[in-house]
Order: sequence, then C-alpha cells, then structure tokens
Amino acid sequence: MAYPMTWQRFVRRNHLLDGSYAVQPEAWAAQVNVNSTVAPEAALDILAAQRERLLRYQKQAALLAGDLRRLETDGRDEDALCKHIAERTHLGAAEVAAVLKEFFAI
Repeated sequence: MAYPMTWQRFVRRNHLLDGSYAVQPEAWAAQVNVNSTVAPEAALDILAAQRERLLRYQKQAALLAGDLRRLETDGRDEDALCKHIAERTHLGAAEVAAVLKEFFAI
C-alpha cells in the first residue's frame, strides 16, 4: 500500500521547499544559458543543454500533476485516511473517524 499523499509530502517530493512568487525553487532553476546572445561555436552545445532542461521540466510537470491527483484523491478517501492515522497512532479506525468527524464539524 502506498502512503497517502499529504501536502508536506507533496512539497518535499516536488522540491518546493524554497521559492516564492518572485523566485523559483532552486531545484526548478533553469541551470542553462538563457542569454539571447551566444557565440556561434557554443550554440549547438547550449541548444542541447536547453533541450535537456526542457525535457526535465516536462518530467517534473508530469510528476507534479500526478502528485496533485494523488493528493486530491487521498484527501477525499476518508476511509484510507482514517486507516493510515489508525496505524500510526495505534487507535481503531472507527475512533479516528469519530474524532475527525467531530473536529471537522467545529
């Protein structure tokens, strides 16, 4: 059984621990030459590096989307969430469900 996706796990798995609206997370930095002026002899090497980085961005975007879908699904699967909490706390799943029901009713 896979662990339920949580926000904390989502952030860690997708390297989103740093960054903000103004600055991208370090793991998502381009790390390639993005200048518009390039020496002709370096153009092919830079183009190859940019292509590789674009492919990594596509992979990162797919993982991000997949993790978001899991987060959405796991967030709606109350039974799986109660079982997961019950295993971690050594309580019964019914007890966990009752506590969560009361907590979210507040």
